[in-house]
Amino acid sequence: WAARQSIDAALAARVVVGLAEGVQIPCCNALLAAWVPPQGRARALSFIFSGQFVGTICALSCSPLAEWWWPSIFLLWGWLGFVWCLVFAALAPASSPGASAGKGAAGEELGLISAVDGSGSPRCSASAPRCARPSFLAHPAFLAVCAAHFANNWGAYLLLSWLPKYLTSLGATLADGSTLFSTPYAVAIVADNVGGWVADEVLLSRCRLKLLHARKCMQAVAMLVPCGCFLLLCGSTSAGGAAALLAAAIAAS
Repeated sequence: WAARQSIDAALAARVVVGLAEGVQIPCCNALLAAWVPPQGRARALSFIFSGQFVGTICALSCSPLAEWWWPSIFLLWGWLGFVWCLVFAALAPASSPGASAGKGAAGEELGLISAVDGSGSPRCSASAPRCARPSFLAHPAFLAVCAAHFANNWGAYLLLSWLPKYLTSLGATLADGSTLFSTPYAVAIVADNVGGWVADEVLLSRCRLKLLHARKCMQAVAMLVPCGCFLLLCGSTSAGGAAALLAAAIAAS
């Protein structure tokens, strides 16, 4: 509807979509922090966020619908999101682990979480100290996370928007384009889950690294490997070679 009105209305609608999507990642992180022990959090996080690559592949696969009726793509994914919201609301626990203790399946799950965690108590508490918001926003760690997230999103959305056009300029045809465009994201699905396993099982359990050091190692890989791949991409002259470098960059990030 907005696209039929004006470009300004379409941009405004896109901003609203972005604002609504913006709470998704923090909510996922908060849920994982409450329900998953630190020893398994990387695997859970990797599994959940690898779903965005599944969605990207599905969306790219639906691109032929644009030749039939382009609004159908937006209607399809919009309604799927609405249905999933209803399913999630129906299946998700209505309270936090601490408030759910001893109540049915949620209470049993809390017992397993506490046993694995070794704490014997829920990690979320209403009496937890609250930090002052101005000092939190000015904290170097918070600013570093903002900078890293901005850089990651800039590259991710740039690739999502320009990947088909870029590979086409290197000789990819529409016949093999759908497979070639989806390959980097298919590799990323596997790499995300392997990375989560490496963080939890190798760095934490076997190498006995501290949680902070394990996270720093994985973050360094996630920033440096894509940087190297993009530098090598400057000299790529074939669509296949470019797709391989992009696959490595997206997988590592």
